[in-house]
Amino acid sequence: AGPGLRWPCNPAYGEDDQEGYLALSHGMYDGQKALRRILSTIDWTDFSPTSASHAASAEGADEFISMALSDGRVMLALFLDDDPEFLGKEVRPTVTFRSLQRTSYRVTWHNLRTGDVLQQDRAQGPEFSVRAPTFRTFVAAVAETY
Repeated sequence: AGPGLRWPCNPAYGEDDQEGYLALSHGMYDGQKALRRILSTIDWTDFSPTSASHAASAEGADEFISMALSDGRVMLALFLDDDPEFLGKEVRPTVTFRSLQRTSYRVTWHNLRTGDVLQQDRAQGPEFSVRAPTFRTFVAAVAETY
């Protein structure tokens, strides 16, 4: 996500202009900080994920887009309220996590705009459902063994 936010601001190939790297908006820097806060909760040296969007779904599946990465022990999932009018209404779906190991999990919910923790839940794998915190537009969840 970091370099992808930067590419339109990079100087043209062969130019020595460093200003291109400083031209990110404050919102882009805030987005990078929020992602860093969320992603730093995962031990990436021991996390070897594959796409697992089929393994995380919210009630009313037509209304939510889910994206997930998992290695069976840890799952990083993003949920987007697919509101066609983009009204940003508050939602609180029940989310089902599948294809995890048979063990205890802590699910930490994060605000994607700030990286703040919204809620923590505990559940038993390999499949479980928990109620997400109230959110507008999108939320992130990290399910990990404990």
